[in-house]
Amino acid sequence: SLCTRKALCRAGFSASSSETQPPHEFASKMGGGRGPCLSTPASKYGETGGGGGDPLLSEFVRKAQSLDLPEGVESTARQWICIFQPGGFTDGCRGKAVAIAARFASSLHIRDISKPREKYVHLKPGVTWPLERIAVGCSFSSTFAGEACAGDLLASTWQGTAVEHMYVPVAVKHRFSKDGCLYHASHNYGGMQLVDGGNEPSATWTYQPKDPKPEVEVWLGFNDLAALKGFAKRYKVPTLDRYALQDAEGVLLVHREDLSEALEACVDVTDVNINNKEGLCHPAITAGFLARDPETLKLTAFYGAAGVRRLAGPFSNHTLSGDTRAPVTMEHDGSQWRRIFHYDLGKSKFVYDLHKADIVRLARVATRVRIQSHGGEKHVTSRVDADWVLENLRAGRPLSRYESGVTAENAADFWEGNMVEHMICEYDQQAMGFETLNDKLYHATTNSPQPHNKKALILLPGNSWSCWYCGHNEETLEVWLDATEIPDSDVGAAVKPHDIFCWGSCSKSLTPALAAVVMSEMPSKLGWGSTIAKVFADDKEIMDGLDPWYHHVTVEMMCSMTSGCPHQNDGEAVALLMTGDPRHLGSYTFRNWLLTYCKIKVGSEEEAPVGKYRYHSYGMGMVAAMLEKVTGKDFQLLLNEKLMGKIVAHPELPINRWSVVENPTMRYSAARNNLHGTPDALGYVDATSMPGAVWGHDSHDGAIGSTWGPVYFPGETHHPNTLQPCCGSFSSTIAVKLQYLAFHTSFSFAHATTGVSFENWNRLHQPMVGTCNGVEVNSGGYAMCLRSTCAVPHPQCSHSGSNGRFHAFMTMFPGQGKAWAQMTNGGNSKKALVHEIIGRKMQEVLDALNAKEGAMEDEIEAKETEEVKNLFEERT
Repeated sequence: SLCTRKALCRAGFSASSSETQPPHEFASKMGGGRGPCLSTPASKYGETGGGGGDPLLSEFVRKAQSLDLPEGVESTARQWICIFQPGGFTDGCRGKAVAIAARFASSLHIRDISKPREKYVHLKPGVTWPLERIAVGCSFSSTFAGEACAGDLLASTWQGTAVEHMYVPVAVKHRFSKDGCLYHASHNYGGMQLVDGGNEPSATWTYQPKDPKPEVEVWLGFNDLAALKGFAKRYKVPTLDRYALQDAEGVLLVHREDLSEALEACVDVTDVNINNKEGLCHPAITAGFLARDPETLKLTAFYGAAGVRRLAGPFSNHTLSGDTRAPVTMEHDGSQWRRIFHYDLGKSKFVYDLHKADIVRLARVATRVRIQSHGGEKHVTSRVDADWVLENLRAGRPLSRYESGVTAENAADFWEGNMVEHMICEYDQQAMGFETLNDKLYHATTNSPQPHNKKALILLPGNSWSCWYCGHNEETLEVWLDATEIPDSDVGAAVKPHDIFCWGSCSKSLTPALAAVVMSEMPSKLGWGSTIAKVFADDKEIMDGLDPWYHHVTVEMMCSMTSGCPHQNDGEAVALLMTGDPRHLGSYTFRNWLLTYCKIKVGSEEEAPVGKYRYHSYGMGMVAAMLEKVTGKDFQLLLNEKLMGKIVAHPELPINRWSVVENPTMRYSAARNNLHGTPDALGYVDATSMPGAVWGHDSHDGAIGSTWGPVYFPGETHHPNTLQPCCGSFSSTIAVKLQYLAFHTSFSFAHATTGVSFENWNRLHQPMVGTCNGVEVNSGGYAMCLRSTCAVPHPQCSHSGSNGRFHAFMTMFPGQGKAWAQMTNGGNSKKALVHEIIGRKMQEVLDALNAKEGAMEDEIEAKETEEVKNLFEERT
């Protein structure tokens, strides 16, 4: 179809010859019919890199295919390469590979995208000057002598049905290596315009304003590709991408103090104002940009940070209340005590005065616990030698957890006071083995029903009652510790550039990026057109009962949010998310989740059938399962081995830390990533053992919640979300994020570090529009988990993400070596202001770079020309 062909060429793909039929019940609704998939199988392209030559040129040559010429057009060319499309050159290096290929070409064909056999022009046999012009990087709208393509020259050069559009009244010299202009029918408003670059790249028959403008594509023809292929394998000088060698060496990291100072305008480090949550600015922000350093010409991540890791002030949720600025203290028995649990009249429930992390820290310096009511009339205090009582708090467990049980015989050994008999608690592994401070603070019963008025202390945070006697609510109950100062408090601590922030849904783009690398390495096993049914064909458990649509829904449909996956609110699908544990390496939890998920019917909802865009997370889980299947490796380790561990040059440095765990609790002194294969490194460690954690901030119950989460504190049993590692839990420093963006902005960097092919790298940044497996697909400007807002070869891609407490934004410019990113730990969005600050700093660097490049332009161009000339002389 025309739509398919246009989408294919924009993405740099040829149409696949394989055709499949979608399930009958949706055929008419989804466009029906039979049509090619948008992606060419990766196996067609062979190994990555073209035998050691320049990868851009090698990949460009692999695009060659046969072309269905209009009736009556004779040509000796047998293979054709599309060199120009709406949006620009298709070689990924602004025509440099096109110029080299033109030296081996024998013909040129230009055709209308919507009517390719009806409207076209073709180079007449024996005419070579347009090819010669392209070969030296110049537009082919005039000759070397400066003669415009008009009159006899026009008639002797072109044949076809659209020759009038090639008419050039006035010759204007252009070098597409500098200005992006491949053809300019100057002073002919009905003439062809081929321009790569600017705000509106164009490939149209006419300059006249029309909506839509008739778009064209330009093809080079070759009698024999052998010579060009041979040249591509030997071509090793970095002239297609002049910065290829620098990019291959990695990304430089530069902390800019001026950026940190500028970011201070976007943060508010004052105490949280409980009555004005709308006025809360970002407690902290870490941000930066990627650009080429004017002095070294290397890709460089410039970054800064401002704000605090955790605000002082009130915080609140169903179990927390109080104020870190105003602790409730008392003097008793010669010691100072601090309250940690009480009844909140405003909330009508019992709450903790401190966050669980602070309670754990405070318990480390306390020696006794006091529980009292009625101002101390009823009370018990733990004995100093009853270490297990405070050890429970230090481990995040209820005070009542004692494996031998608190009995009538030993209760007085642990507690003193006039309510000791209320502390009796029979230990029940089933009831208490997994209890945490989230559940209760004391529970002097088992799970069995207790008689009314039984003596039993029960302290339940988040509930409206606690008691000394079963059934009798005591609103004056309080719990105190004989310590007041929280050790290692991180309240008000300044955030540092090496602090870790959560990416939120920016994490989604990691999965297709990893898939692109694996596809380049294993093209026979996985491609953008791969389906669940194909990859798991030998897995009988999955294939039995598999929804028929999974024979047709492809990887690129999953990544472009057009797969028709069941809605995220589907009860069965949500339940499946809790079946895996990302801490257990080698468990292949994605396959186990997929086993049931893929039996849920696809595209059953009218508002989001297969082929229509709808934002979701489940597609990433399916792609992750496919990656595990074809590689035989756990997704998290695969992410490290094939992607993050490759693009981050020195992961041992504190500035280069990342984790698949949301807000990871990794020790700063160890400065290690938790993706290096050791089970303890993948586990959740004690959140309170590492001062310097960045806390997220959100509003809840009328106050600003200050929580670090979801992080699992001592004693907690968490319920992991299987999809978190590939959808929202990835966390890192800003430097790591910018190095990841370098993967998207520089193909030379991406290929040198990961081996990804240009075809697969380029596909990441293109929306999906057209026909795939007989289904009409439109991703609405959404590429492979990236929002794409401009045409190839240089789209602008972006994404945002949040877990409710942390917020992240990133924007990248593929092929241009520039990007920016920011991450915050709460507050109202100041994205526009931060973008302005980053943009201003980045423009300073770009201006300096442009000035240096301008001074070097003639020297660089002469060097490139000489290098190519020498190579051709060697060949001949």
